[in-house]
Amino acid sequence: MLRLGSQRLGPDDNGATLTVSAADRGGSGPDVTSDASGNLTLILDSNSANPTTAQKLIDYAALNVNAQQLLTVSLVSGNATTSLAAIAGGTLALSGAGAASALSAFGTSGASGVNVLFTSNQPGLGGNNISLQVNRLNLSAVSTTPRINVVGQRIEIILNDNAGALTTAQDLITAINTNAAASRLVKASLATGSGTTSLANVVDGSLIRLSGSDRVLTASAVSGFQTNTDLRVQFAARQQAIDGNEISLVFNKNASAVSAVPTISVSGKQIVVTLSSNAANPTTANDLITALIGNAAANTLISTKLVSGVATTNLSTITAGTV
Repeated sequence: MLRLGSQRLGPDDNGATLTVSAADRGGSGPDVTSDASGNLTLILDSNSANPTTAQKLIDYAALNVNAQQLLTVSLVSGNATTSLAAIAGGTLALSGAGAASALSAFGTSGASGVNVLFTSNQPGLGGNNISLQVNRLNLSAVSTTPRINVVGQRIEIILNDNAGALTTAQDLITAINTNAAASRLVKASLATGSGTTSLANVVDGSLIRLSGSDRVLTASAVSGFQTNTDLRVQFAARQQAIDGNEISLVFNKNASAVSAVPTISVSGKQIVVTLSSNAANPTTANDLITALIGNAAANTLISTKLVSGVATTNLSTITAGTV
């Protein structure tokens, strides 16, 4: 899954549109243009021999002089080598600038996957404190509508997992947007997929935390650690703007580790983390977050937090490499 946005910062770009389509451009790659109102048109290359992939689009947005002024692209989840040639064209409304947000697949994946976007209705940094706690319960076969309860900045959601009345993505979106207390905190919308998709596979107790409300661009990365779950851990630079660029996290694994606590070393802007892949005591998301926060050198470079998913998720499935 890719996150696309306008390069220009601030809420003035809210309401602008991004129209995406595909055409055979002979392997020359994607192209983005802007009209006088700031609306963007992105054409992906569907050339059979050299189609636009997720990574090629990311590279185009980062390296092309024109695209650098117009478009931001980041990989949220999935394989960067995936071809985008078969994309169904459409127009998206840009929103959320200056507002905290979170995206969740609710345990779905693949062709039948769905992503629900939650955007804070509170301006400024206050939106970063909003969270959604998701649980499942048999609420009988009478209705697919989930239960919504709000405590402070936390929205508590109980999805119906009765086989005859499973809560769908649209059921959840409607329930949140029509609940007076919840809708004061967030707006829910369908980012990708079908609203009729069941959310029955979400991990019970999943936490979704809004983030990103910052008028100053901050370098960051989000990883699901190849767990094929809703887990998302965010690493954000402590230094703002370009000063936060070039920080890297290198992940290794140790099958002989005697503790689940990962080892951490820091050299310049590089943080090397060795996770335990020992089946008896594998490193979990919480182990990693706690270790990075507790390491003075690493914590000086980055902040680390759980954006969504379950903190006890095993991270040993990740392929060693760099974030």
